[in-house]
Amino acid sequence: MKSSMEFIRSPVTTPAAEGQEPGRDRWRRWASSLRRYQLHGLVGWLLDAGRPLSYISAQLLYMASPLVGIGAERVGKLLESDEDSSAFARLLSLDEPLEARARGKETG
Repeated sequence: MKSSMEFIRSPVTTPAAEGQEPGRDRWRRWASSLRRYQLHGLVGWLLDAGRPLSYISAQLLYMASPLVGIGAERVGKLLESDEDSSAFARLLSLDEPLEARARGKETG
């Protein structure tokens, strides 16, 4: 059995670094993958149109996470929060990918 000090040191229970919200780093990878497969418009539309059902969808993803994997739980957390789902939809609706914008600044 773990002592209370082991739980405190555990990376799962450690709070996120100052000024960095957990999970938002992952959003950029999700957004770039969706752009690569040209699904960012569809997913952004589903996030906006499906907002009334997002809490129920999140609960279904939580139940499916043992079968589907940890990704289902992470998407469920995104759907559960209206602020997070709106922020991710805004990230998807950007005109150009963040990576291309960063490359443009590097080259000139």
